[in-house]
Amino acid sequence: MFQLTALTLALTLAGCGGDGVDSIDPPPPLGEQPGGTGEDGTGIPVNDIEITSIILTDTNGKVTRAITSAGASAKVTVTDSKGVPVSHAIVSFEGEGVTFGTTNGAVLTNEKGGASISVKPTDSTDTSSYVLTATTMYNELTATTPGYNFSLQSIEVSLTEVKLSSDNLTSGGNTNITLRTKDTINNVFQNDITVNFDATCGTFDNSSVVSSNQGDVSATYTAIDGNGNLCADVQTITMSPANNPIAKQTVTVSIAGVEANSLVYTTTEEVKLGASDSGSSGSGQIEFTIYANGRPAANQQVEISKVYAPDDFSFVTLKNQTVKTVSSDGQGKVIVNLYPGALPGPVEIKATLVSDTSIFALSKDVSVATGRATQNGVSISIIKNVLANDVDGDISPINVNLNDKKKFDDDVSYKFFYTGCQKNDKIKITVRTPAPAATETTRIIFVQ
Repeated sequence: MFQLTALTLALTLAGCGGDGVDSIDPPPPLGEQPGGTGEDGTGIPVNDIEITSIILTDTNGKVTRAITSAGASAKVTVTDSKGVPVSHAIVSFEGEGVTFGTTNGAVLTNEKGGASISVKPTDSTDTSSYVLTATTMYNELTATTPGYNFSLQSIEVSLTEVKLSSDNLTSGGNTNITLRTKDTINNVFQNDITVNFDATCGTFDNSSVVSSNQGDVSATYTAIDGNGNLCADVQTITMSPANNPIAKQTVTVSIAGVEANSLVYTTTEEVKLGASDSGSSGSGQIEFTIYANGRPAANQQVEISKVYAPDDFSFVTLKNQTVKTVSSDGQGKVIVNLYPGALPGPVEIKATLVSDTSIFALSKDVSVATGRATQNGVSISIIKNVLANDVDGDISPINVNLNDKKKFDDDVSYKFFYTGCQKNDKIKITVRTPAPAATETTRIIFVQ
């Protein structure tokens, strides 16, 4: 019975005028409609193309003219002149202030001629109004929708699940902050919301973060201000959505007090002070800097004392010669005023931490210079006033004494080398001091 049925089928096929071989045409190339290039799904050539107006719907599927950070969907339908859907046509969407769901804002129509794309605000804080259009292209046929006016709108965002990895920090320490952004109307976590961070003292690795992955936001707070100074005590951290600042949230962190552990003399140049009656500057300054873990430490108490200096030298305040306690400024610096007297000499000032007296620093290259030399205070003497004319290179040391008007000595020694002179030659030696004193002393010696 099986063999007979098979034979009958074979005969029937042959009787249709065929050669006994059945075949199926291959599918049309991608982008072409069944029936050939430029044809709709009925196989009839497409001589014209039409596109419907844009329909904009929100996340709940309702037609809208407002796009929030939650986004919206824009949809059109492409048909031929008889209303038959055209598939695989390109539809390009355009509009300012928004970002589309594809890189170039273009999609292909489906088998029903429909094309849809997601639309989101480029900036969640933008509340401007714009125009949305769509253009379709199919086999050199084009059509464009009328403009669809829309506005960008802020949604009501709340910040939830705010957490700190730690709310007790060491001086200069840090903590991680996490939170989530939520659409309060639809009660769903919302992405693409900008959250700004601020603090009464401190900095963030990123002070403006955009939520992602179900509204997640994270940042790192460090207890160091923008100038590099350490924070201390209780500080407040504020987080607020950029498009709804009134929905801000605050948390506090407790930061341990600054513990200074380093004191450095930070004046880099030599400090040479003029004596009080020399006509030069009557005061000067030196600088020490206090650090805590490598950061400048503010409001640290330091004792300033004199190691050695001329008897009439004073420091911190005029005429003070006793130990004084001062505090570091906002950059951890201690500025010490210096007041020279009439006496010259080297100066060394010591700064010591009150909290730990084993930590101190000493000034370097500080001195009080002598006054100006006077004519009456200049003298010159020669150890040998007669040089041997038969000895090549005979030597006579010369001593010069310069005194300022207070007659404080600053002796200078010179050596005079005799060479090439003849017997009875007269040698004149003159010592001059520069302006403003402009003194001059002369001695005469003879060669024997």
